[in-house]
Amino acid sequence: VGERPPGSAPIEAPQAQPAADAPPAAWAEAVCNATDKATATEWSRHVVGDELLAEVVLRSKFAEIRLAAAQRIADKAVLRRLAESSKDKHVHRHCADALRASRQESTRARRAVELAASVRSLLETTPIAINHLLEIEKELASLGKGGDETTECEALLAEARERVLQETQAQIEMR
Repeated sequence: VGERPPGSAPIEAPQAQPAADAPPAAWAEAVCNATDKATATEWSRHVVGDELLAEVVLRSKFAEIRLAAAQRIADKAVLRRLAESSKDKHVHRHCADALRASRQESTRARRAVELAASVRSLLETTPIAINHLLEIEKELASLGKGGDETTECEALLAEARERVLQETQAQIEMR
C-alpha cells in the first residue's frame, strides 16, 4: 500500500498558495514552482515589478506564463537582458520587437522635433519656399500618422500652408 508501480509519474501534492498579503517576490517564486498552468496563471497576476516578472520569464515551466510575464515588462534594460538570455523563442521575439518599436518611436519623435524646427525657420522667411515646405511635409508623412510627437510639426505646417496661400493671394492681387 502506498507504493507506486515502477516508471509511473510521482503523485504531486497540491501546491500551497501564498498568503493574500504575501510580497510579490513570494508570488513570483510560487509561479515559478507551480506545476499547474491554470494556478500559475492565476498567481502571476500578483507578481509586480519588472525584475520579478523577468524572474518568472526565466524560470516558469509554462511558455504561456513566460510570454505573458514578458508582455507586462516595460523596462527597456530588462527587455534587452531577456532578449539576450531567454531560450524561449516567443519571449525573445516579443522582447526584440518591443525594443525595436521603442527605438523607432524614439527616432520618430527626434525627427519630428527636427522637422518642427525646420518649419519654424521656414516661417521666419518671406516668401516661404514652397519646395522646402513640400519636402518637410513629405518627410513628416513618411514618419507615419498619429502620436503626440508630430502634433507640433503638423500645426506649424498648417500655419505655413496658410501663409503660402496668403502670399499667393497677395501676389495675384498685385498683378
